[in-house]
This record gives sequence, C-alpha cells and structure tokens, in this order.
Amino acid sequence: MHFTIGAGYSELKNWDAARQSFEKAAELAPTNDAAAYNVALCLMHLSFDQDAASPKSNSLLMLAFFLCRKAQLGKERLERLLSD
Repeated sequence: MHFTIGAGYSELKNWDAARQSFEKAAELAPTNDAAAYNVALCLMHLSFDQDAASPKSNSLLMLAFFLCRKAQLGKERLERLLSD
C-alpha cells in the first residue's frame, strides 16, 4: 500500500510525500530493495531541487543511501557515514 502511494506521489513529482511513503514501505518490508531505491531517488530529486549545480554529489548520495539500506545499516548509520 505505501509503495503504491509513493509511486503516485512520484508521478505528481511530490518528492517529499513520495519519500515518506517509500520510507514507510521500506520500514515495513526491510528486504524490499525497490522501496529503498525509490527513497534514494526521492532524496536525489529533493537535493536537485535544492542544489541543481551538483548532480554528482546527488548521485553519490543516492548510491550511498541505497547501499546502506541494502546492507541494513539504518538511517542513523547512513547519516554518520555521510557526515564524516
């Protein structure tokens, strides 16, 4: 259900609402790679909206988020990794 809602918000380009829905979907199904990947895509789009001049760093953020979710490191671990 949350994944489908996130997909609908993505179609509308409501990236923050989509991110929230995909995060809930990933929380409820931690092995759902598609949900984690879509969270990363939403973060990339939100980052592009804030700083369109740095697409490389946005791609790295997306990749880092996806890999951390895949490895089940969790959001706190990801934030620590990105802040170092």
